[in-house]
Amino acid sequence: MKFLGLTTLLALPLAMAAPAAELVAGNVFICTQSGWGGECRNLFVGAATGDWRTQCQRLPENYVRNIGSAGPDAGALCRLFDNDHSDCTGSGLAILSRPGSDNLGAAGKQAVYISCVTCTNCT
Repeated sequence: MKFLGLTTLLALPLAMAAPAAELVAGNVFICTQSGWGGECRNLFVGAATGDWRTQCQRLPENYVRNIGSAGPDAGALCRLFDNDHSDCTGSGLAILSRPGSDNLGAAGKQAVYISCVTCTNCT
């Protein structure tokens, strides 16, 4: 009987593991190399309704003209913009939806700004 109680106590931490990270529209996972390699981080851009300019922001300095792969969480569409489009207007260099692009190529080498909008049909 004591053995059963000890087994139950030892299993308790496994049952209480932390929940999986919640996906948030407006979070973008960015990496400096293609294939999700190099330096990577989650960047919160936010996701406005319909207007790209609302959430327009400059990329963190070590990612300016240095994005190899990027992908937003579900519920958002994101665009990368070059320095000439610092207000996030125009067609952009690349449009990203979940799961993103593992090889942004030339677009990632020109990207200076990012913006996201909500997307009701994105999964």
